[in-house]
Amino acid sequence: MAKLFIDLNHSRGVRSVSEFQQMKKDGILAVTIKLSEGHTFKDPMAASYIKNATAAGLLVNAYHFFRANSPEEAKAEAEFFLSLAKFYGVPKNARIPLDIEVVLGGNMTENALVFINTVKAAGYLNVTWYSNQPFTDAHLDESKLPANPWKAGYPAKVDLNKPPFKNVGAWQYTDKVKLKGISGTFDCSVDYTGAFTSRPQAKKAVKQASKPMTLVQYLDAKKQDSSFNARAKLAKQYGIKAYIGTAGQNTQLLSYLQAGKKPELVKAAPKPTVEKTVSYIVAASLLNIRKAPNGQVVGTLKQGQQVEVERISNGWAQIKSGTGHVYVGAQYLKKK
Repeated sequence: MAKLFIDLNHSRGVRSVSEFQQMKKDGILAVTIKLSEGHTFKDPMAASYIKNATAAGLLVNAYHFFRANSPEEAKAEAEFFLSLAKFYGVPKNARIPLDIEVVLGGNMTENALVFINTVKAAGYLNVTWYSNQPFTDAHLDESKLPANPWKAGYPAKVDLNKPPFKNVGAWQYTDKVKLKGISGTFDCSVDYTGAFTSRPQAKKAVKQASKPMTLVQYLDAKKQDSSFNARAKLAKQYGIKAYIGTAGQNTQLLSYLQAGKKPELVKAAPKPTVEKTVSYIVAASLLNIRKAPNGQVVGTLKQGQQVEVERISNGWAQIKSGTGHVYVGAQYLKKK
């Protein structure tokens, strides 16, 4: 089934929501509405057409009638059109044709491209152009303009499957279509690419789960030696014992390297040292045991008792007592 759309400007008069609804029932899928002409003319019916066609469930596109004689004028017209498109809420994925059908000054193709590229730069990427074939052949370089344009041609015999020209995206095949229950006639076109009668959907980027970086990849990226021997050496520096390159060891070492600082190495508990002592015999009949040199008396030793002296300093002998130390007068001791 042909995908049909009509185009409207103020010459078609007031059109109600119910009329647009009837158009939809008759197979019209979209409406392409004139917004502007030159750099000052605003179509007085544009706002009403957009509102009512949208309410009726029709897709809305917007076009501009070209009057520019120079690149500067073309840019000014594009900016004027964009201001209206924004004001009327024309969606960024709407089809935007540039209507080129009157002879203008300067290089018409280059001027048209200035308009088209300015509109595209504003985010309206679905931009095309409109003309008829004789005008195109006489005044435009079609090879430089966007492909698959919208062209007009009204042959006596219409076959919607066979447009009268090649490489067209849409064909305006009549300006006198009559729609049921609606006064007046309309321009009607067939859409071959779907650009006028459907909305291009933004492609969703498929986010691929990124694989975690391996230890070897990390070292290679840092331009460091990633050989087994080099990794084993690093592992030893970072306190990873018995490195054989397992996944767990590599993951642990990688986390240390990515952290940017060396972890505290686990220090082995020091082996208990056995202090050397010297055996002495108490020579006094009774010898006070003190907590510190000249300190509090905490006990006594009897004559002949053996003690293990750890060291002697300033006349005091430090002897071992359980897990601590006590002191006695060194002059009252004699070596065993």
